[in-house]
Amino acid sequence: MWFSTVSALVALVFLRGVKTQDSYKERVHASVIFTRHGERTPIALSNSLTLTPLGAQQMYQAGSVFRNRYVVNDPSSPLNAIIGPDLISGISTSLNNDDLYILSTDDEYVAASAQAFVQGLYPPTGDFNGSSINPFTESILANGTWIDSPLGGYQYPLIQTTSSLDPNSIWVQGDEDCTAYTLSGAAYYATSEFYDTAAATNTFYENLGATILDGVFQNESIGYYNAYPIYEYANYGYQHNMTIRSILLMDSDLQDLRNLASQLEFAQNGNLTADGGIRAMAGRTLASKALGLLANNIETGGTENKLNVMFGGFEPFLAFFALAQLPMVSGNFYGLPEYASSMVFELFSIDIPASNNQTYPQTDDLMVRFLFRNGTDENADMISYPLFGRGRSETDMSWSDFSTEMEAIALSDIAQWCNVCEAWTLFCMAYTSDNSTSCLGGNDDDDDDKDSNVTPQVAGVIGAAVTLGVGMIAFAIAMLLFGVRFHRNNGRRRSSGFGGFKGPEKMDSDADLTIVKNAAGVAVEPRTHERVGSWELSDSPTAAGGAGNAAAAGAGGQAPPRPERSWSQISGLQRNGQRHARLDDHDEDDIGVDPYTKPVRIDDRV
Repeated sequence: MWFSTVSALVALVFLRGVKTQDSYKERVHASVIFTRHGERTPIALSNSLTLTPLGAQQMYQAGSVFRNRYVVNDPSSPLNAIIGPDLISGISTSLNNDDLYILSTDDEYVAASAQAFVQGLYPPTGDFNGSSINPFTESILANGTWIDSPLGGYQYPLIQTTSSLDPNSIWVQGDEDCTAYTLSGAAYYATSEFYDTAAATNTFYENLGATILDGVFQNESIGYYNAYPIYEYANYGYQHNMTIRSILLMDSDLQDLRNLASQLEFAQNGNLTADGGIRAMAGRTLASKALGLLANNIETGGTENKLNVMFGGFEPFLAFFALAQLPMVSGNFYGLPEYASSMVFELFSIDIPASNNQTYPQTDDLMVRFLFRNGTDENADMISYPLFGRGRSETDMSWSDFSTEMEAIALSDIAQWCNVCEAWTLFCMAYTSDNSTSCLGGNDDDDDDKDSNVTPQVAGVIGAAVTLGVGMIAFAIAMLLFGVRFHRNNGRRRSSGFGGFKGPEKMDSDADLTIVKNAAGVAVEPRTHERVGSWELSDSPTAAGGAGNAAAAGAGGQAPPRPERSWSQISGLQRNGQRHARLDDHDEDDIGVDPYTKPVRIDDRV
């Protein structure tokens, strides 16, 4: 294995020096891209954050860059000088959702960013003149007419959006709802670094408060502790407001605001020494997902997870930068990534010599590189950087080394995330430390335990629901085959051990209410006997069948008791083709009229 890896590295170095030789070539098998959303409306202006048209254009351009790199290479494109032609092996040139994995948070501006990105990755198939170039036979109608999808052959990607209630949300926003992360970040505001920076920048922020921040931020909220919201608003104003732009240009304050926001947010997300590194949680979960997606491509021989794109905020960037020791390579990795920035994990191999053999290589022949593109400026390069403290020339590493280093920083278990974060999210109730789910293919428990990933409480609820469902099905069968029916019993009083009141005992001072039909009022009689029923539970007698009981109630103060009926009597109402009179004298309105039934006879049996 060691010899194979060294040979591949030597061949790669040789390849870099002899690009003109056709006998050597790289073959990309999979790529994992994490992209920050495009420009959004600032939180200082509205709680309803939306993707701006500029943000949509940024994301569309980012998608176009990766289309030219991975999907359809255009030799005449100026992008080749920036990103280079590295098409993914076997990927479809038109949208095929089987080749893609797209995951986004459910924030409106992030999900919209994902849509704009994929529009650039797989643009409409038709041209602007209306003549279709869609190669699919589904576009041909029976009369020979070609027809495109709306918007010039728009292609519809499958984008998974995940909320904080979904356990999959931790892969793209591992800091969200992580209580330990939030508490640790709040502790930064009590550090000497924070106090020193806040004091040193107090005048700077006060001057901005009198100009571009006036009327937007309250005076007490203007300061280093709100460094990011202030920078976000200033950056938005720089793009959309001529007055703010002129002020910021004159004093070069925008870069200072960005530096301060970067300092505070890196302390919140990239500090690996505070509280066991909990502040880098978003980078740990992202590393786990990226590793799992590449591993799945290897396990399936390159048939799945060819191009994987995820979308979120800047927190996973800063956290992963710190975990991968990228600030050691460049001080720029301490800073906030620009809108629509992307970091890429690219899985590739070197074919030696070049041939038509397109079989998937052995694991020992696979290599990984990390690339970063900061923003969507036309001069923004796709640059490869070394990870985990390697030298500047070691940008490419073997799959074995990459997976070992990534596993060391990754948090791949949802139950572990719940425990480490001390999270109170709904899905954490279903996970325990012994029954867990990993994005790397599950846990290492015995086979008997792998199917169980819920707590006993949740399992009890599920069992009760199943039992209830089986009981309902059994009763439905009984109704169909054996004539079992439900009947109303409006007149019968039921004996209750707790009396008519909601309590364990009925006091002698409590009065019963006797309601007399057609009476002028309600008569209250003192309780001088054992109570059989309750006025809370009984119904008034019907007009048709309750006259006798009403009269008895009026005369004696209480209706006579009704005979008890057995279940067989209630269910067996039809015998020998004749409908028998119902035993319940208050339910005649439920019985259909049968013209062939014999007249009702008095049944004086006891």
